[in-house]
Amino acid sequence: MNYIDIEQLEDPYENLRVVNLINDKVNQKAITSYEMLIDDTARPFPELAAIGAFIITISGIETGLPVGIYAVTKSANGVAGSISTLSSQAGTAAGTWAGNVLTVSSTASAFEVNHDRSESGNFNVTITGL
Repeated sequence: MNYIDIEQLEDPYENLRVVNLINDKVNQKAITSYEMLIDDTARPFPELAAIGAFIITISGIETGLPVGIYAVTKSANGVAGSISTLSSQAGTAAGTWAGNVLTVSSTASAFEVNHDRSESGNFNVTITGL
């Protein structure tokens, strides 16, 4: 492996900054975040590729809504993928959201999400590509 001797460069501070920027970009994970309406109807995640490996985090934009972290993988089109729940908590808000849980599923064409009540809510979804 070749190392850069910063002392030999004309502007060591600027060059170090550039090297650090390149390092950050090369080692960065692909992260997508957005707000999504979730109810009792399974709907595909927008902006999630049909195949690949991803970590999905879901949390309500209001307190007391259900939350979860999921690892999802799918190696080919036309087959269902694999889903592992890494951590989750049922809704804790009084009323409709109490005990409400999220469900992430896979079909032959997409990963989907829903929860177990007819109430709809807005959730923050973050997808990290591996």
